[in-house]
Amino acid sequence: MRPDGAVVAMVGGRSYADSQFNRAVQAQRQPGSAFKLFDYYAALRQGYSPESEVLDAPVDVKGWERENYGRHYHGEVTLADAFADSMNAATVRLSQQLDRPNHRRGARPRPAGRFETSAKRRARHRRRESARSDIGL
Repeated sequence: MRPDGAVVAMVGGRSYADSQFNRAVQAQRQPGSAFKLFDYYAALRQGYSPESEVLDAPVDVKGWERENYGRHYHGEVTLADAFADSMNAATVRLSQQLDRPNHRRGARPRPAGRFETSAKRRARHRRRESARSDIGL
């Protein structure tokens, strides 16, 4: 994706012959993983590096337990690895360590129209995802 938002290339699956479902534009994703980007972006803005470490272990926040997929934990991991493997528990711990006012600045509010189309939502999501390459993760 180019800085102006133009899509240069997109991969929607492994084999078009096996499945014509285009995961890049047709799949409905849960928002949780999309928000992780802002936690890692805020961490980098606050002086963390991709090699900084965070604990990936079970975490409880006021009775809300965040687990990794498959309940597998990795102990101390780099931010780059936690982000690449979408480690939920590590991301929650990182979020707890961040300076909250500056954390919020990582996610600029964008008014999404009440009747936003799925195409607009996907385009907005692709722009957020493209930020991963901009911050080196």
